[in-house]
Amino acid sequence: MPEASATDKQAERDPEAEARRKKTERIEQNRQKLLRDVATSTTNDLRAKVAYVLNHFPTARDSNVTLSHLVLQTFYPEYIDGDRVYLKDMYRLPRAETITRTRATIQNTYGLFQPRDEIARYRRGHRDATQRKLIADRPGLPVISIHADESGKTQRF
Repeated sequence: MPEASATDKQAERDPEAEARRKKTERIEQNRQKLLRDVATSTTNDLRAKVAYVLNHFPTARDSNVTLSHLVLQTFYPEYIDGDRVYLKDMYRLPRAETITRTRATIQNTYGLFQPRDEIARYRRGHRDATQRKLIADRPGLPVISIHADESGKTQRF
């Protein structure tokens, strides 16, 4: 019978470490796939489209509004009339929030197409301030009141 490797033994002892390792591997696989898509200009999904714009337009790395405009102008020109997008067409286009979250994943999780340092510092400060507000606004533990009545102390239960 073959001996178990050190990694297998570690996984048996610490399932959380194994879960972290698998997550790290999955992130790296997604990162490599995204880099391949950018290198071959493959834009099958929104993540690849956002990465394409971040790669070709460095100003989009610093501004979510600029990024959203460039994604729409580059990949959805049929829905743009001059510099207008009609309300009925907004249902067919990716939302700005979705583009922003995709950019955040690409920059924060995959470490690609980073913004300028001052923009990254601003975003971190804004994120930390928002987290503090959310924690401060979180309701406390529920209060439970238990009332014990001794009026039946002569009865046997």
